[in-house]
Amino acid sequence: MLTASNAAGNDTKTKENYIKVTAAQKPIANFWGSPRTGTAPLTVYFKDRSSGSPTAWNWNFGDGTSSTLQNPKHTYSAAGSYTIKLTVTNAAGSTSVTKYKYIVVSKA
Repeated sequence: MLTASNAAGNDTKTKENYIKVTAAQKPIANFWGSPRTGTAPLTVYFKDRSSGSPTAWNWNFGDGTSSTLQNPKHTYSAAGSYTIKLTVTNAAGSTSVTKYKYIVVSKA
């Protein structure tokens, strides 16, 4: 409601449902990495593709290492199949996505 006044009087204007407040939503975790296969040592560039405006990232690269960068790069030094997990967080909470055997590294 807004009321305006001057020497001639006043007038009030009311708008129903003009402002809508919604609860914050948890982000939805998603990512991609490239390249996904190659020989050791293999450097992979990971890209956050999450929605819902995350403010924090926690990557698990599947080889005992992790990162809190939004778009990290990681070098795999040993052959193997690696499962990648990304957890993203905002004020409403957090969600995770796990991609099994997402990176495959072979011996040089």
